Amino acid sequence: MINIDLSDIQAFIVTADLGSISAAAQHLGHLQSNMTVKIKKIENHYKHALFLRKARGVELTPKGKIIYQHYKKLLAIWDETERAIINQNNVLRFGINSTMRGNQFAYLVQEIHQQYDNLSFTFKIGNTKTLEQEVIEGVLDFAYIYGEKNNKSLNYLAHGEEELVLIGQNLQHDLAKNLASHKILCLSKDCCYMTILDHLYQQFMLPPPEKIYISELEDLIALSQLGLGIALIARRLTTKYEVKQYVEIPEQYRSMKGYIISRKQHQFSPLEQQFIEASRAKSLL
Repeated sequence: MINIDLSDIQAFIVTADLGSISAAAQHLGHLQSNMTVKIKKIENHYKHALFLRKARGVELTPKGKIIYQHYKKLLAIWDETERAIINQNNVLRFGINSTMRGNQFAYLVQEIHQQYDNLSFTFKIGNTKTLEQEVIEGVLDFAYIYGEKNNKSLNYLAHGEEELVLIGQNLQHDLAKNLASHKILCLSKDCCYMTILDHLYQQFMLPPPEKIYISELEDLIALSQLGLGIALIARRLTTKYEVKQYVEIPEQYRSMKGYIISRKQHQFSPLEQQFIEASRAKSLL
């Protein structure tokens, strides 16, 4: 007989997230001894240790990591059910890719807020891989991303596309020379644009380039114009940031498809449907 309940699962998840039983106990308002009992209950059920105890906290064991991934999904489904039954249509939890127009999404949230009392929203900006993971784990309900339909745990709803160009200083018409003679500027190692750049280097049989990671899009564009490296950006941004030097890339790599992603079991609420339709009408991508 399974005697694990939702509070046991929550205790395990929060402990894993915080890396500390005492911190998780404080966060959930439990006694530390109660937290230990809850975690031990799960360990006894699976007959595996979930955590490695260390001097400064705990970390998941290999088996603990597997259970953590499945329990995160379980809690996401629980949350979906709660909101579906209670019909909390005044909740928005979404994310956008770091190269999108975040300020325009903020204006859209403001417009929606005027129509709904007690609107609660979570708004995150990140790279495609991070947003996909946060949707799967239930941190977000949907997200606007660029990239490919690679994750079988998600639904992908087509939502426009971007045309990409290569920016930098003293660029030549010969794309191969540009790639060979400059460092690459990118937002993160998981940036979806890096996949395209990797394909270009392979096509021209060039060695992997040196990469410089810049956390902010505005800084990346500014540094490229100062000659510190080259980068891929959406063509529309060349006007917004007054980029003077850019060249086109081969047609097969030029377009980056956009999607709205959600969990397989997620049913869009009327509010979410209204928000998505409004974002389409305003061409927010």
